[in-house]
Formats: sequence, structure tokens, C-alpha cells
Amino acid sequence: LCIYDARPFLNAYANKLKGAGYENINNYPDIDMELIFCGMSNIHAVRTSFQKIMNNVSYSTNDETTLFLNITNSGWYEAIIILLKSSFQIYNSIREKSNVLIHCSDGWDRTSQLCSTSQILLDKYYRTLDGFICLIEKDWLSFGHQFRYRSGFYSPIDSPPNVSNENQFSPIFIQWLDSIYQLMSQNYTKFQFNFELILFLAEETFTGKY
Repeated sequence: LCIYDARPFLNAYANKLKGAGYENINNYPDIDMELIFCGMSNIHAVRTSFQKIMNNVSYSTNDETTLFLNITNSGWYEAIIILLKSSFQIYNSIREKSNVLIHCSDGWDRTSQLCSTSQILLDKYYRTLDGFICLIEKDWLSFGHQFRYRSGFYSPIDSPPNVSNENQFSPIFIQWLDSIYQLMSQNYTKFQFNFELILFLAEETFTGKY
């Protein structure tokens, strides 16, 4: 059994001090178990890196070298590298006949990213148009990803239940779409759809139509 915890180890350990935590594999002596911390950023770090990207691309008067340096320093693509690397680890674990458990703090942000990306790697059905739609319905909508809050469609007095009034905006879904874009760029013929679908989904996430 391979347990993939999406969080960095230090974050998981901090949660343990609050009464939550992570699996203690010593509690399962009869199971060949491995615990892997993926080290993925939380929603607040993703929001910060996204804002840095937007500020540099939308309003920058810097030269090209400075622009790309600022984009690199935003941490956006470092997070995508971690997402893709972790998804390939999950892919390899399953190909090697291991059972896999993927989780995070809540299960509707980083968990959805890991589950859906690894399935795209594992099963060519999810690289078809129908399969990709099914994947979003299954691993994002049914998993409970909070599209409304993560897209910023709420007021400070309308925050999620049991959550403080801190900003819940975080483009987790957009980050996932970017990771799929990166996969498509390297394996374009493996997908039944093209970049226009990725762009369409990214734009419609913020239109408020649906």
C-alpha cells in the first residue's frame, strides 16, 4: 500500500500538533506500507503565486529577461512540476501493482489534482473528449471542489461553513489545467482534444455562467 499525502511533511506535522495529522505506518505491522509526502503548496501559496504571475504578465513594463525571471520566482511552475512529478510516482506505483491511497487535508483541491492527473497518465480513455469531461465531473465536481469559492464568487459575509472570512480564492483548477497543457505540449498526439478546450475551460471558470 502506497499512501500519497499531498502536503509537505512539515504542514502535516503541524496538523498533527493540532490533533489531526497523518498515518503512522507503524500501526500496521502486517502491511507493506509506504508513506510519501508530495510537498504540494496549499491554496494560499497557489493564490500568491498566481497573483504574482498576473501582476507580471498584465501590468509589467519590464524587459523580457526580467519578466521571465519574475514568472520563475512566482513559484507557479515549480508547483506544476511537483504536481506532475507526484502524478508520475502514483502512475508508477499502480503500474507496479501497488494499492494507492491519495489524500490531503480536505480532499477537494490537491487530492483532485493528483487523482485526475494520474488517471490521465494511466488510462487513455481520459485523454479522449468524453473521458476528459467524465474526469472533471467525477474527480472535481463529485469530489466537492469548491469552484465558487476558489474562483472568487463570494462575499466576505458568504464564506464557506466553518471557515473564517479569509480569502478562499485560489485557482487550483486553473493550475491543474496548466499541468494538462504541459502534458499535451509534450505528448500532443496522445490526446483527442486540443489546446482550445483547455483555454475554453479556463475562461469559463471565471465567467460565472454555470
